[in-house]
Amino acid sequence: MFNRCTLTMKTSALLLTVVTLAVAAAYSQAQSLESLWVLKPGDRTYLTTDNIQRGMTYNPATGHVLIANRATSVNVVDGATGADVGTMNITGISGGTFALNMISAGSDGVIYGANLTTDSSTTPFKVYRWANESAVPELVYSGDPSGGNPTATNRRFGDTLDVRGAGNDVHILAASRAGTIVASIKTDGSTFTATPLQTDATAGDLGLGLAFGPGNTFLGTAAGRLLRQIDVDTGLTVAQYGTNVLSSALTIVGVDPGANLLAGITLNTSPLPDTLDLYGLNTLSEAVLNTPLDSEPFPVDNANGNGTGAIDFFGNVVYALDSNNGLMAMTVPEPAILTLFAGGLIALLGRARRRP
Repeated sequence: MFNRCTLTMKTSALLLTVVTLAVAAAYSQAQSLESLWVLKPGDRTYLTTDNIQRGMTYNPATGHVLIANRATSVNVVDGATGADVGTMNITGISGGTFALNMISAGSDGVIYGANLTTDSSTTPFKVYRWANESAVPELVYSGDPSGGNPTATNRRFGDTLDVRGAGNDVHILAASRAGTIVASIKTDGSTFTATPLQTDATAGDLGLGLAFGPGNTFLGTAAGRLLRQIDVDTGLTVAQYGTNVLSSALTIVGVDPGANLLAGITLNTSPLPDTLDLYGLNTLSEAVLNTPLDSEPFPVDNANGNGTGAIDFFGNVVYALDSNNGLMAMTVPEPAILTLFAGGLIALLGRARRRP
């Protein structure tokens, strides 16, 4: 025969299970992507299908999205609406296979762009700095960030670029396309210095997707490669996610460490369009295939043979450029309803436990 105490314990256990399941379900729903705006190739003259747009970033100082259109232009669109804003000054940008390929902004709104060189020992890797969107670019680094590495695949830079921090604490990363070296570029306030970071990755693992991660790490991958999380000081892999966890077609990555989110562009085989996929960083350690919290297709299905593009987070919006397939802005709704719902259930659980 059950007494009142037994019933109360069973009720508490049941309510705890309900809370757990409800929180998980509400969290998943809260993390779904919703379209803010989408631009297809051809919607703007600077969005094409000829592999030219590869770099993109969000400028937190203005709320604008900046698109690197190789040496032709840096185009500016409104981050909230996708409306055309104008262009940035590119005076003096020159040199390399592509004079301007990638672009990334620091947390203070200072903008950095880089060329693409296939051999930094003969054609220098260049990094430019714009103090703001109206400024003339300043060449702040020109050289061989591999440190004279004898392996040719370690000397191609400019396929990736990510910036963290601001002012004298800015940190720039650029991975060699088919090598194992990552250029780590820092400044003392007047001079930018590149240090080659020798990673333990397999050659080519980090060549297309690169983003600072949580703590003192970054994440990197490439088409057909596994996603790695690497210590930014030692170059050692702290986590690697096999095909039992993530698809190897996940090629371009962006990270929001504060929200514990990873966004990736999955290069699908036609007739399936490429997709922007959202994951929880905390679930990647589970040795099971991760289903995205949400997945949104790009507006067209064009080949992206170079596997290029860029992702950037700001607030509850993720911006994604898939070369030849357009630019999307997707909101990740704030989980306020989750907090209220879970709070109510937890309060109910507390009352059940206090019942005599």
